[in-house]
Amino acid sequence: MGVFRGARGSGRSGHGWAWFLCSFVIGLSCLLFFGQGVGASTGLRPMRFHAMVVSGDLVGSAFALSERVAVTNGHVVEGRRPGDTVRLVASAGSDRQADARILAISRHMDLAVLSIPAGFLPPVPTEPVRSHGGLAVVAVGVDASGGPRAGDRLELFGHVTEPRKDIDVFGPGLVALVPGVRPGFSGGPILDRSDHLVGMLTAIRRGTAAARVVQAGAGSAYAPQGASAIADEAFVIRAHELRAEVARLLAASGYAVR
Repeated sequence: MGVFRGARGSGRSGHGWAWFLCSFVIGLSCLLFFGQGVGASTGLRPMRFHAMVVSGDLVGSAFALSERVAVTNGHVVEGRRPGDTVRLVASAGSDRQADARILAISRHMDLAVLSIPAGFLPPVPTEPVRSHGGLAVVAVGVDASGGPRAGDRLELFGHVTEPRKDIDVFGPGLVALVPGVRPGFSGGPILDRSDHLVGMLTAIRRGTAAARVVQAGAGSAYAPQGASAIADEAFVIRAHELRAEVARLLAASGYAVR
């Protein structure tokens, strides 16, 4: 399939609904200036796993699976290839920054694997989670919607509505109702209330409670800035398949997991 690029940006439909990627192009100086604090969070417990990704003009999210390996969405590193670097900004603490090297980009799901410095991010707990309808979750990301809170790191609470919904261009996933999810959450973790990994947030859409589907801006591969970029539902790549694909990619690249 290749790294999903143009088609990804146009969105894919599920039950007649359009999904949109949730990383976004935004003024990076604004993000880095206003992104010094944590917004709309009840605490730093889930936030400690999150890092903001700055890849050219794209802003997204990442988290660590081991001390030296992190992941984000493939579309967050759009235009980059293995061996290139992106900038990470830790969301808990003092906004520590580090360069992450792209180790691999999946051809099977919207996934990129990154090499990070030891000690930069704590890995998410590895205990398996049974994703079922009604499972309470928290999404961790950065607000890249272009609104007044641009750059804030957010924890948003919701629950799983469809435990299994596979979309070929994104990967094996599930759907969660996460009111307020927005551009910048791409590649961020979805956790249960015990901080165990449920999956990686990959795309967003307006849910059935919304008046209309988010519409892509003219000439843009992403949902438009402002209030119309705020959505209700998230497509999430499931943790088990995510980890299996990371292991496959690392084995193929000869990278020793540390």
